[in-house]
Amino acid sequence: MLSVARLKASDASHSRQDNAMNHLQKNLKYFMGELSATAFAPRAGVSQPTISRILRDGNWSPESETIEKLASALKVSASDLLNTDLTPGRHETSTFQPLKSGLVHIRQLDGFELPSGGLLGRHDAFDHLDVKEEWFRFHVATDPKHTAFAWMRDDSMTGEIELGDAVIFNTRAIDFEEAGDGIYAFTYFGINRINHVQVLRKGAYLFTGTKRTLNSIMAEGKELEGLKVHGKAVTALKVARL
Repeated sequence: MLSVARLKASDASHSRQDNAMNHLQKNLKYFMGELSATAFAPRAGVSQPTISRILRDGNWSPESETIEKLASALKVSASDLLNTDLTPGRHETSTFQPLKSGLVHIRQLDGFELPSGGLLGRHDAFDHLDVKEEWFRFHVATDPKHTAFAWMRDDSMTGEIELGDAVIFNTRAIDFEEAGDGIYAFTYFGINRINHVQVLRKGAYLFTGTKRTLNSIMAEGKELEGLKVHGKAVTALKVARL
C-alpha cells in the first residue's frame, strides 16, 4: 500500500504531466490552425493517428522523438511546445520581465561555457550578464527568455567580432532559411562556432568568417547531420581590456 507522501508525490507528478500535455495539445491546435491532421502529418514526419490523438486527448504522452519532430516542424523548441502556452494573449503580453533593479538577466548560451584556463580564462568568471532594461530594449529587443550570450573564442570574425567579445543571440532564430543570412552560434560536428551563415539554396549553407578564403565551410545533405543551431546574433558587447 502506498504511503500518503508517495501518493501526494504521484499526484503532483501526474498533475505536472497533465499540465504539460495540455500545453502540447493547445499549442498544436493553435499552430495548425485550419490545417487537418492528414495535411500536417507529412510536414512534421509524424503519423496522422498520432497527431489526431494529441489533438483529441490532452493527457496522452507521445514519445520524445515525436515531440522533437513536431517542434522542429513548428519552428519552436521542444521544451516550449511541451511546457509553455505559446498561443496569443498569454506569452505576447508577459514576455518582458526585467529584474526588480531595472536590469535584464542574460544567461550564457548552453554548451558554450568556456573551459578553465586558456586565452579567455578571465572570462569564465561570468556565467550571465545583467544589463540595463533600456539598453536591452534598444539594442536587443527580443524576449529575455529567448536571449543568451556567448564569448567569441577565436579570431575567425576579426574586424566584426573580436576575440573575447560577448555576442548576444536570439535563441528562437534557429532556422537559417526562415531567419535569413546572418551571424549564428552553432555546433558543427562537436565544434562550437560563431560565424556568418549564408543560405546558398534550400538545404545548402556556407559558414564563413571575415576571411572567406581561409575558413569557409559549405554544408549540405548528410553533412547537415552534424549541425546544431543555437541562435542568431543580435548584437555584441566590446569588452577588450585596455
